[in-house]
Amino acid sequence: NATTDPDEKFIFTLEYGLRMIDFAIQGALSGAAAIIAWMLDDNSHPELPREWGMWTTRNDGMKLKHWFRAWALMSRHVPAGSKILAGDPLLCTDIQTLVVKTPDGAWTICVLNRSSEAKAATVKVAGGPAIDMDRYVYGSDADQVDADGFPMAMDRQPCDLDAGVELSCAPKTAVILTSVV
Repeated sequence: NATTDPDEKFIFTLEYGLRMIDFAIQGALSGAAAIIAWMLDDNSHPELPREWGMWTTRNDGMKLKHWFRAWALMSRHVPAGSKILAGDPLLCTDIQTLVVKTPDGAWTICVLNRSSEAKAATVKVAGGPAIDMDRYVYGSDADQVDADGFPMAMDRQPCDLDAGVELSCAPKTAVILTSVV
């Protein structure tokens, strides 16, 4: 399952995962009813000289790639039937923001910083609740994962959505606040 194009090694990078989060946010904001990732598994098509899956081949130990964590965060915390809430446009084009209310009343806020500099964004939801939210960070090898490689929250913090929640994002990082259990 050798890759013939050196650019295809990009899939092994954190940056690829950030692009997948960006793809998910753009799809949700455009009104897509569902967003899927193609080619989850490199083993499915051994005749293709590609490595586009979320994990490596059996021969390579089926190790999870970085973009698995990115996609796992978005699919778990923005479930089917979520209401996409529009906010005020941000002045900085390097920041992408998504705010959703899930069918069971939980909330998820995702802020993606595509730039090479730290950025901050304040997200306000008029009439939104004051709730505790788990904070996940994607964008470095220091991201917390469990023994199976699934993302773990960095911490839990009180958030007042009506007053506004300020999120700081390191360069090329996504921060996800969620009350999804």
